[in-house]
Amino acid sequence: MLSTSGSNRIHFPAEFQPQAALLLTWPDDETDWQDILTDVQETYIDLINKASIFVHPWIICRNLKSKQLINSKIHINKYQAFFSILDYDDTWVRDYGPLITQQNEVRHIHDFQFNGWGNKYAAKKDNLVTKKLWMQGDFEAYYLPLLQKAQPTAKLQYHTHDFVLEGGSIDTDNQGTIISSQECLLNTNRGDRKSSDIVKKLNETLGIHQVNWITKGKLIGDDTDAHIDTLVRFVNNTTLVYNHCVNTSDPHYQHLKEMEADINDWKNKQGSAYNNIALPLPSAQYNRLGERLPATYANFIILNEGILFPTYGCEEDKIALQIMQQLLPDKHIVTIDSSTLIKQSGSLHCATMQLPY
Repeated sequence: MLSTSGSNRIHFPAEFQPQAALLLTWPDDETDWQDILTDVQETYIDLINKASIFVHPWIICRNLKSKQLINSKIHINKYQAFFSILDYDDTWVRDYGPLITQQNEVRHIHDFQFNGWGNKYAAKKDNLVTKKLWMQGDFEAYYLPLLQKAQPTAKLQYHTHDFVLEGGSIDTDNQGTIISSQECLLNTNRGDRKSSDIVKKLNETLGIHQVNWITKGKLIGDDTDAHIDTLVRFVNNTTLVYNHCVNTSDPHYQHLKEMEADINDWKNKQGSAYNNIALPLPSAQYNRLGERLPATYANFIILNEGILFPTYGCEEDKIALQIMQQLLPDKHIVTIDSSTLIKQSGSLHCATMQLPY
């Protein structure tokens, strides 16, 4: 068992901590993006190019043909892109990619189970991605050299867990507290478990001391069972941002109001309240069938000194950007049109997974 106390304590770093690389999975014609493939590939190229301002992009693709296509389209800025070739079902690597903890010079690569968001979608290939990256030696070839530039004695260890957990379902304040939604982590489609079981497992694996829960807040069109990264996010160890709805006729209004009440009750492990900042809910976005899509500004990516921020071509984009820039004046905020991504019910954060130093 990993140590969770003393000087050898395991630490789960927050996204606002220093990062070495950003993992993405390329959308191709074998994924669910076939009908809008050109549009989504353009979005991913934009994402890769802008991510490379702040961090090394690490791109998973299915074959050499895809690698050649990507290389022909990207123009890398400051940081070099890495590639891994393997098979997968879907592109939402946030939920099947590695969760990484620190313990002195060791970085522990945690491979939790992924069951397609409660057995809704095919997931067998996705569930093997982190294991294959380890077995192929890609972590040692790509990630370890980055770590060793900062810490020459850095080492990697791989752990697989018989426990369903998606990266988008949790967020941390970097001080031993995680936030999540009961609708997701306590859902029987993830397993028969109680909140105490979850806290114990997260303590054993990620060194987490407590979980702050939301009981309401799911967005219409969200098929993840209320992932926290669509609703509430930490931007530093004392401050979080969350979706806020002011339109009383919007079907989200009551649930998000109840979610806000939960958030206002949250404390860190020292017993202090967080600084809670409201982000507007984007104007309602719809697909071609007239179904509402889960557009949210909470699905941004923090990348070292930058933030990749989703926009949807609506008037709230400017308001949300102003709030984030005022809140984080030291960050370089770069926008990415995420109107295509939400057509498959995700956005920027869902499409990526950070690898910390």
